[in-house]
Amino acid sequence: MTPPRPSFLSPAFIQRHEQAIVIFVLVLFFGFNLVTAPFSPDPWLDEVSYSEPAANLAAHGTLSSDAWEDRGHPIWTGNVPLHQLLLAGFIKAFGFSACTVRGVNMLYYSITVFLIYQIVRRHELIRKTRFRLLLVAVLLAGTGLVALYRNGRYDAIGALLVVFWAWCSLQSRKRPVLHIGSFLSAMLMPVASLNIAPLLVLCALLALCLWRWKALSGLVVAGSGGLVGMGLMQVAYSHFGIPHIFHAVMGSAGGRDLTSDFIQSVFKNPSYIAGIAGGCLLVFSLKGTDSSEDLYRKRIATALLALAVILPWFMALVAKYHIYYTWMAIIPASICACMVIEFQSVPGCLRKSAIVLILLAALPGLPRRCGRIAGSWVQHRPSAIAGFALKEVSRSDVVYVDVQCASVYYALHSWVARSFWLAPPPRTDDKALITVAFMPEPGREKEVHDLFGGEWRQTDFQEFGHEKLQLLSEPPVRIAVYRRN
Repeated sequence: MTPPRPSFLSPAFIQRHEQAIVIFVLVLFFGFNLVTAPFSPDPWLDEVSYSEPAANLAAHGTLSSDAWEDRGHPIWTGNVPLHQLLLAGFIKAFGFSACTVRGVNMLYYSITVFLIYQIVRRHELIRKTRFRLLLVAVLLAGTGLVALYRNGRYDAIGALLVVFWAWCSLQSRKRPVLHIGSFLSAMLMPVASLNIAPLLVLCALLALCLWRWKALSGLVVAGSGGLVGMGLMQVAYSHFGIPHIFHAVMGSAGGRDLTSDFIQSVFKNPSYIAGIAGGCLLVFSLKGTDSSEDLYRKRIATALLALAVILPWFMALVAKYHIYYTWMAIIPASICACMVIEFQSVPGCLRKSAIVLILLAALPGLPRRCGRIAGSWVQHRPSAIAGFALKEVSRSDVVYVDVQCASVYYALHSWVARSFWLAPPPRTDDKALITVAFMPEPGREKEVHDLFGGEWRQTDFQEFGHEKLQLLSEPPVRIAVYRRN
């Protein structure tokens, strides 16, 4: 006789406490990622570029950067500034560290996943508890989505605004006050990320196809908010005397990209492929006659699948499509797949195969990242790199750090008098200030002399990590330290 199943594992208990379980999982997810934030990945080019202006704003009161070539401008002009402005407040409150910089994105993304869960539950897009929980699991662990929240880029705030806009818009017919939320989120989008524009265009077209004139009021509200946001950006840059920079930033979101990054983000992204494969089971539902699968849900699933298929190609043609933009396709594909596999007309064997495929596709995401976290933790990698960097400098030093040595970022930025990152400063006066340089290769005194002038000597060199251990740790980093004589 089999023992009775514990009540907290019974389907009835899970269904009754579903929302509490989701909140509990999200709290654990946020806590785990926050605690392990320093261990993986290593700081990299974009993380430095997009968090350093916020660190300067928190420390010195100016939104400026020593990690960009436009250092002569009165304010940072590397991209739209909402992420940096919000991050500066968190840094002011909690200090500058990997936990703070990455934790902000983890917080944004946890809220994003909860809002998606609320949408599919409230609007009965996914009716069964187990498939809603499957969706939450895929969104937390999926390959490609980890890049959204375990780094210091600005993408997570854009994802949160898009999902919040959808959450407000879908309920605004019954609760018109939520038009305010739609307007505000749309107003902030141009200040948060210009790369979400292709997604918004496709969402608007699909909304018109689904609801026709009923969608017009919501789209007018969102469009008005977006125009106000762009106008505010123009006014802000004009205030600092550099309105042309706003147009340059808008133009920088373009640039065709049908190369290896696109192939990696689409054809080599397991979670995206699994979501599309699960969504394609919709063909059985379209041919079926089961009355429980109402036309409304089929149309929503079809729209989500179309969005997931079209968006990568559309973005590659009009803008760029890198791994940190794949959330725009993976999220709708995953929702579609979890909707479709609960349709009764889908054969049981294909349903089970799709579930297994979706779960296996998530293994290279957060589970693989956990392996690298464990490896870095065992090797004490962050503290070893920080200890090596700090013993080479004093607080009075002015430091230059090459792009390949960005792993020393969190250790050095708040310690030294001033630091230049990723590319040599263009001004000769700034080059003359540099007393210590972190470069990726030893024996390059002549190269350092050509970059900054003066006489230099190598004081230390160390390699962290090993090529054969990359599955359980970050790729190796080579750091050579040079000091001006």
